[in-house]
Amino acid sequence: MKNIILPLITVILISASEKLFSQSIFPSDKFDHVSLQLFDSAVLNETRKIFIYVPFENSENVSYPVLYILDGEMIDQYGEALNCVKTNKEVGPHIIVGIETVENRDRDMIPVTMVSRPEAGGADKFLQFLVSELRPYIDSNFKTTGESILYGASTAGLFTVYAMLEHSDSFFGYISSSTMIGYCPEYMKNKVFDFKPKSQMRGTYLYIHYGMRDRFKQVIDYLPGYYEFLKEQFGDHLISGLKGVQDKGHVPEGGIEEGLSFIYKYKNQQ
Repeated sequence: MKNIILPLITVILISASEKLFSQSIFPSDKFDHVSLQLFDSAVLNETRKIFIYVPFENSENVSYPVLYILDGEMIDQYGEALNCVKTNKEVGPHIIVGIETVENRDRDMIPVTMVSRPEAGGADKFLQFLVSELRPYIDSNFKTTGESILYGASTAGLFTVYAMLEHSDSFFGYISSSTMIGYCPEYMKNKVFDFKPKSQMRGTYLYIHYGMRDRFKQVIDYLPGYYEFLKEQFGDHLISGLKGVQDKGHVPEGGIEEGLSFIYKYKNQQ
């Protein structure tokens, strides 16, 4: 189900301090039943590419939870998610909504202004786009259960934790890989202090996944301690897990499936 055919792109810049990589195809080109849609956002005042997978398209009487993937244009991440929802029986089928975030990445994913990244500071607006525009559109046009999970990696992993602290009820599960907490550690701590009452976090799941050989100090020097801080502040209200993968670097594979498995392991026990 391909609504629009995109011209090929050759080079995508994820971030000035992250990785430069080449990609000539999108999830809608590679995977069956993944469509490309162009979403006009009034909040962002721009058009975003959205990659949507709907399981068992001919089934009219079944509704599905939704997995939202930041950096949804990336083949490897989308493929990992797709394989998981197709083969992992504990997780089960999901609608997948991949959101292209390569454009204006610092602006959209970082919640504070930074001298070293002059475009940063617009995460509040991007979250508004997710909550007030994209999610209602998906829930209105597809058969969803109303339950959603957000996944992001690296700078998008920072955004994922920010979204949980800013709008915890928008998604019931949050999966963050190689979270760049070190971009704004004090701000992220204050977001936790300001979250009141802490009991509003009840029923929320968070899974964090990172490589213990990550080359970014924004991850290695800050993330483990920040996770312990979250556990201390939220206690049993937040159902959380952390995994550091030995001998792996930035955004090791497996985080999406492990995060989904973690969430549904505990959710299915309730």
